[in-house]
Amino acid sequence: MQRRQGIIVLAHGTTTDHAMYLCLCNGLTETRVTRALADLRDPPRVSDAYRACGCTALCGTCAEAMKEVVRAERARRASAGNDPLGAD
Repeated sequence: MQRRQGIIVLAHGTTTDHAMYLCLCNGLTETRVTRALADLRDPPRVSDAYRACGCTALCGTCAEAMKEVVRAERARRASAGNDPLGAD
């Protein structure tokens, strides 16, 4: 078994998402949210993260974790020159 960026590669070659859960109400993992945000054209906001995953915020416990994932995506885009608003 090998670990590759949040993905576990099992001995028989299949993979499983082994990322941290950000939102238990919606079953959203960090990997799923990151991938959904990467597919968006415009600079992402927290509401975009939920929308891209096909859900909305429910209890709000995950709000800070979702903000961190959005900030990381904005920073990634800013460093690549793809986010005119920067990482703020």
